[in-house]
Amino acid sequence: MLKRQLANFAVAVLVAASGAVASAAPEAELWQRWEKHDADSETKVDHSAWDGFLKKHLAPEDGINRLDYAAVGEEDKKILAGYLRLLE
Repeated sequence: MLKRQLANFAVAVLVAASGAVASAAPEAELWQRWEKHDADSETKVDHSAWDGFLKKHLAPEDGINRLDYAAVGEEDKKILAGYLRLLE
């Protein structure tokens, strides 16, 4: 069950990032960003776009959450792409 949920999440992220260049691993210079962690930071991350996407497209069925991929439109993809840029 967990594998299916992870696969569904991965596909949703790929759908959101369609058109982006895929790579097997991040470039080496990207790892330095993780060294900038500030435990005292009060920055808040707004997950409302992701929450709205899930509320719109995720349907629990027989105890399994299923994503209605066919209902994901271009506007949904733009919203998710913006959310991913925010997380970057």
